[in-house]
Amino acid sequence: MKKILDNLDGKFDNIGEKLDNIGEKLQKTGKEAMNKTKDLAEIAKLSLAEKKAKKKILEAYAKIGREYVKLNLDNAERIMPEEFDVISAAEAEIKTIIARVRELKGMVLCPKCGAEMDADVAFCEKCGAPNTVKDDIAAALNPVCPKCQAPVEPGQDACVICGAKL
Repeated sequence: MKKILDNLDGKFDNIGEKLDNIGEKLQKTGKEAMNKTKDLAEIAKLSLAEKKAKKKILEAYAKIGREYVKLNLDNAERIMPEEFDVISAAEAEIKTIIARVRELKGMVLCPKCGAEMDADVAFCEKCGAPNTVKDDIAAALNPVCPKCQAPVEPGQDACVICGAKL
């Protein structure tokens, strides 16, 4: 019986050592995972800081470029014609896009202050100027004689009703 107990005692000691080893390995692995997580968090913070710094540089270069163009407008087109062609084309495209979006939204620009306003309002809510844009569009689409208000055709030089020059 003593022999059996001694044998069991040795086995329990062996199991205890193995459990201790497993515990140490788990603790070591946990610390390594925690350190890796800290490293990854620091890498993410540093990457964000790098992107912010690069953005600042790009913004500064853009500002320098705008100022250079303002100061050297006459020579800049001669120095970098291709870049100016790209800028001119892009600016024209942007104007067209903005105008189309405004049209789809039923908006016009105030002729006095340039604020965007609903095409159907009578007055600008920013400056109070009358909304003549709607009338200007209608006049362009349906031209009339300024003297007698008779309809006129595009390309007509004089009114066929009253003879007024157009």
